[in-house]
Amino acid sequence: MNKFVPWVIGPFMGQSPESYFSHHVGMHHPENNLREDGSSTMAYQRDELLHFLHYFFHFMLLGVTDLNAYLLRKNKTTISTHLLRGERWSYVFLATLSYLNFRATLWVFLLPYVIIRFGMMSGNWAQHAFINADTPHNSYTNSITCVNAIYNKLCFNDGYHIGHHLMPSMHWTEMPDEFIRNKAKYIENDAIVFEQLDFFIIWFFLMCKRYDWLAHYY
Repeated sequence: MNKFVPWVIGPFMGQSPESYFSHHVGMHHPENNLREDGSSTMAYQRDELLHFLHYFFHFMLLGVTDLNAYLLRKNKTTISTHLLRGERWSYVFLATLSYLNFRATLWVFLLPYVIIRFGMMSGNWAQHAFINADTPHNSYTNSITCVNAIYNKLCFNDGYHIGHHLMPSMHWTEMPDEFIRNKAKYIENDAIVFEQLDFFIIWFFLMCKRYDWLAHYY
């Protein structure tokens, strides 16, 4: 199943095989949105659409190159090998299908590739939009959490992003309990928690610079 999902289901959902694991586990969590994280939001003004577009297109055009360079720099050669194998297979697969039937390939694989990755990057942008510059390494203050949201019921409690960064291996069913159990730590660290919102709505509010809307759900 660990191979079936990324290699068979993944391409239908805009994912080239092995790329998500390589990025998320190989780089994003070890670097925790700091400068060496290729998907870090720290260098951007996170309520500016032009900054987000730069972030998105940089990821689309150079994301794999940056990720592989990071993996080699950190001597994570096995993950690098898996990443490049999946990317090469994806390019050959999509090129072959495009030659056979471009219209079908466009709708089934290429559009999901762009749409899903836009969603992933806008989601990550919102997850790490509010960063305490004095403690950028602190997961309580470089991530946010969304509670009491329909999104959590549909997406395996993905809204509990602070808890996910604190304990990346924690099962999704345990995340609400972790939040309740450690609520005092969230308060002590001035963690940002929203109710009834998901990351995509937060991203939209940020692009509109509607902090009054965000404050309503804070």
